Amino acid sequence: MKKFIVFLCSIVMSFSAFGFSACKTPDDPETIYIGIQVQGYGSKWLNDCAAAYTDKTGIAVDIKEFVVDGAVLSDFQRGGRNNNTDIYFTVADPYFRYIDSGVKNPSGIGFVDLSDVYAEKPEGYEGFDSIKDLIYDYAYESCLYEGTPYLFSWALGMEGIVYHENMLEEYGYRVPRTTDELIEICKDFTEKNAPASGNEADRTKYAVTWYEGYWLGRELEWWIQYEGLDVYNAFRKGQDIYGNYTPDIYAQNGRRESFEVLEELLSYENHYSDPAAISESFTTTQMKFLAGDTLFLPNGDWLEREMERNLQELDAQGVERDFKFMRTPIISSITDKMTGIKSEPDLRAAISALDGEEGAVMPSSATPEDIEILQEAMNIVECQSQRQTGFIPNYSNNIDGAKDFIKFLYSKEAQIIIYNSMQGNVFPLKYDFTKEEGVETSVYQQSKYDLLLRSDMTLIGNDYSNPMFYLGGMKYTPDISIPLASRPNSGAYQSAQELYEDEYNDYRLNWTDILNSAGIGG
Repeated sequence: MKKFIVFLCSIVMSFSAFGFSACKTPDDPETIYIGIQVQGYGSKWLNDCAAAYTDKTGIAVDIKEFVVDGAVLSDFQRGGRNNNTDIYFTVADPYFRYIDSGVKNPSGIGFVDLSDVYAEKPEGYEGFDSIKDLIYDYAYESCLYEGTPYLFSWALGMEGIVYHENMLEEYGYRVPRTTDELIEICKDFTEKNAPASGNEADRTKYAVTWYEGYWLGRELEWWIQYEGLDVYNAFRKGQDIYGNYTPDIYAQNGRRESFEVLEELLSYENHYSDPAAISESFTTTQMKFLAGDTLFLPNGDWLEREMERNLQELDAQGVERDFKFMRTPIISSITDKMTGIKSEPDLRAAISALDGEEGAVMPSSATPEDIEILQEAMNIVECQSQRQTGFIPNYSNNIDGAKDFIKFLYSKEAQIIIYNSMQGNVFPLKYDFTKEEGVETSVYQQSKYDLLLRSDMTLIGNDYSNPMFYLGGMKYTPDISIPLASRPNSGAYQSAQELYEDEYNDYRLNWTDILNSAGIGG
């Protein structure tokens, strides 16, 4: 019977990669046990770092992988009696409601305070007194629960618009710097690639690919470009810039303007994107782009790693990897906020001048305030570092060992391993790894760092660290952008104005409940 039980446990544990587990594995007090949710970044980077850590310290690292969404959360909630995990790496909206529950119920399942990890001096760098100093402000702040860090971010997750450099040159386009310019290129490209048959079903080339999550990230950027960082930082608290809790934060002109740009790009009738893409997986739309069937793609810094096998097939076919990040074009209606720069040509000229393009001249009508607004907008970069987070559960039997391993991950040695394992993707750190010996930087990743390493760059994203979000249910963007891309007059279709009004009215009607749920009502 004992042999049968051991055999049964071994079978059940073999399913742990799919999020199932029933028997607690043996717990070596010196081994570091890790669980990771495997998605776009994979797990090779972590396995490579674990091997290096073992070589360096002699301490074993045991890694189990989860491939089902939500499996890490389910495993964590099983508690210390049922598993021995010391560190979880997640790919999900931050677990602040669970941190909140654990803090308020210390005897329950909770998270370990990582303040001493952040205070540690990172190994191998000069000019950084602590790991906290090494991390981008947004990536640190979005991991704080009431000022205490219980999470750490393990991937920057930079997003933006990717383009084919060779295709732009072939068609005589320059990299678009405004949304009007982006839309004009999409319109021209669509006209030039119209099917000879006149039947849209025969179209093979599209200006943009459609995948809602990545376009909604651009909507967030355009909204904040228009409204400014003060509005964004207030919104992170569920407030307007005057400190008021009001649903009117969902009635800002910048939100409507950003929806309108999205509607123009995704419109079913414009044919800029393949309407069939609404029902396709994101990997399918990505493959179409990589194969050269699409000019622009909204995506993230994980693209090469996520599509590595497909890219190797394209490499074998002689398809060049000419795709790059562009800076997200500036929303053209930002001129509404300016006094001297009021036209599209002046806006483009001002952007070119701030970019330092040869021969570019700042329009004489531009005021210092105009330039300040535009410079701030040009420096905004959206990322997902708040989703790629890790933590130590309070029931870990090796908290000190887990902390030491996390500290190692922030070392230059480990980061270079990660850089090469993930094709250039590293933690959200203020350091230029492209200049280090032994690193290999692709054209795509270099284009990312060309934008990222600007000294005045500002990260934004879906920061859920305020209770208005993790308890109240506030969100930064709508759940879906499908209504804008659906066939007009169909039940699924909504215009940008209708989506804007519906979203605002929904928050207005539920605002009291949101405040009460967040503990702010009354």
